[in-house]
Amino acid sequence: MWFQALCVLAVGLAAFGTYRVRVRQLRARAEYLERVVDERTHELAEKKALVEAQAGELAALNRSLEEKVRDQLQEILRGSRLRKFFPKKVVDRILSADEDVRVSSERRRVTVFFSDLTGFTRLSDTTPPDVVTRLLNEYLNAMVALVEAHGGTLDKFMGDGIMVLFGAVGEMPPEVQARQAARMGLAMQRAMRGLAARWAAEGLGHRVAIRMGVHQGEVTVGNFGSDDLVEHTAIGQGVNLASRLEGACAPGEVLVSEPVYALAASAFAYGARQEHRLKGIAEPVPAFPLDPDRTRRPWAMEQRAGPRAPLKARPSYGRNQRGTPRRGQHIGCFRYFFALGLWFALEP
Repeated sequence: MWFQALCVLAVGLAAFGTYRVRVRQLRARAEYLERVVDERTHELAEKKALVEAQAGELAALNRSLEEKVRDQLQEILRGSRLRKFFPKKVVDRILSADEDVRVSSERRRVTVFFSDLTGFTRLSDTTPPDVVTRLLNEYLNAMVALVEAHGGTLDKFMGDGIMVLFGAVGEMPPEVQARQAARMGLAMQRAMRGLAARWAAEGLGHRVAIRMGVHQGEVTVGNFGSDDLVEHTAIGQGVNLASRLEGACAPGEVLVSEPVYALAASAFAYGARQEHRLKGIAEPVPAFPLDPDRTRRPWAMEQRAGPRAPLKARPSYGRNQRGTPRRGQHIGCFRYFFALGLWFALEP
């Protein structure tokens, strides 16, 4: 009996020891899992706080972006509205400037262009107002498109008259100013002939044509006016001279001053030199009418030194002593006649 009791006691002690070991292992495992859970919970809390902070930053950036987009849209709308009343280059300069627009000016070498419709005043007196408005808007739309295409700055409308500046806003070399103004004038004359033909086909009985004056010189360019209302324009003797040339020009022509002629003589064809007595100018003013139907090629020279020398045939184009054609004769003849045809094509 005592042996059995000892066995039972030994088994019980072994079981109890195993139980204690297992309990310690389970407690250690539970404590480890609790630490892991606490660490993960802490990490998740930190990440949650980070996400919330980033969400706040994104919300602030979104609000800032919305405000910027709203401001830019308002600026675009404001600019598009301003461009209805002011030249595009001037509006862009105003919107891009950090400081306020103030009354200021500077001396610049500028090409000034004036145009006026002859016969339009009589037409407006005898034509219904809605027709006059339509015709004038068609004319101005066509002319303004040509101003933009040639790099000019539309200064103002004066009824059916137009004032355009080259080199007043931004840098433009004097040669480029003169040539672009002349090209624009010729393009306007061509466009006007098309408009006049269409208006005549619609039954318009009045003859309408443009006269134009172009001059380049030192003028004062800037903002003129009061503290509350300013106008960007050019003033000076050069502006007056261009306006007087326009008044002296024949309808359908472009009359340029001598400075413009000197800078653009090689690119265009001109009529005979003229001299005009202009109001407000003491000395006679030389001027040159542009030929709207004939423009020199860019590589053509304005003046040629004497008569053109005849072309000489190469010796190899003939026959040899036996009377048979030399080698390359056919190619040589082709070159000769090609050069001769090119000479006649380039002769103004």
